[in-house]
Amino acid sequence: MKSLFDRIENNIERITESGCWVWLGNITHDGYPYMHVGKKKQYMHRVCYEIESTKELEKGITLDHLCRIRCCVNPSHMQPMSLLDNIRKGNY
Repeated sequence: MKSLFDRIENNIERITESGCWVWLGNITHDGYPYMHVGKKKQYMHRVCYEIESTKELEKGITLDHLCRIRCCVNPSHMQPMSLLDNIRKGNY
């Protein structure tokens, strides 16, 4: 059985020009990457950020995609912030 890291790596395409890590797996209806880990849906941009930073995001904290590409999972393209701040900053 593949490790979680291997499953993640097999679903990423790294785009040299932008630096984005495009998720090739499941995408929500609004464009966010996810994978089922056990019986739980995990958002992969959060998982990749937590793996890179080696700490879990606090409850109520969301990640802003600085690159504006929702299916990007590159941790260096993420900025943690409150949901309200993310909405204020967003292009929605």
